[in-house]
Amino acid sequence: MKKTILSLAATAALLVGTSGAQALVLDFEDRPALQTYMDVYSIFDFSPNGGDSVSNWFSSAEVLGGYVGGATPTVRLGTTCGTAALPPTAICGTAGVVSDKVTASVPFVMNSVFLSGSDPAGPDAPNSLPLAVTFTLYDSTNTAVSIEPFSVNTGFGPAVQFNFAYTGLITGFTVTSKQGYFGLDNLNITPVPEAGTWAMMLGGLAAVGAVARRRTAAK
Repeated sequence: MKKTILSLAATAALLVGTSGAQALVLDFEDRPALQTYMDVYSIFDFSPNGGDSVSNWFSSAEVLGGYVGGATPTVRLGTTCGTAALPPTAICGTAGVVSDKVTASVPFVMNSVFLSGSDPAGPDAPNSLPLAVTFTLYDSTNTAVSIEPFSVNTGFGPAVQFNFAYTGLITGFTVTSKQGYFGLDNLNITPVPEAGTWAMMLGGLAAVGAVARRRTAAK
């Protein structure tokens, strides 16, 4: 019986270590090279209003100086300046443009992100300013739990990695910027199983334990 308990404990530890608490890096390299609207990707829904297929998020492959290194075409994300049309309208260059909210199917921790790009000095202006974006992180009650600004001073490359200060579970985020042609890539997250998933695993362990006890009693 003692061996059975130890075996169950080892199994539980293994499940805890491998049941979704692993970091996941989304590089979007399987997305089309041409500008394409985002819909559902991995655990994320980029569409507004939960399921609407019209999103201001898009993916595009460009040579941006390398998120990992080199000057090869890299698929990254951006938004169309708060509109659902390409190319973006004159709203580009207007401060405080908020992206569609990105929601997740399971809670997750936002670890880090790579950013590259520049902000326009004004609507359709040829001059640009250092890229400045602000991530707003939301919990399961749709409450903003963290607002974290990031700034890239290197133009369109190389990209810079930023780590998020908030380490709690969230279910979604928005990005506020002056324009949508920033590069967002290598999004590092840690999905966490919901309570129901843990309950199912514990129920399975309990069933295994019951079988083991019956076999021990029958001997």
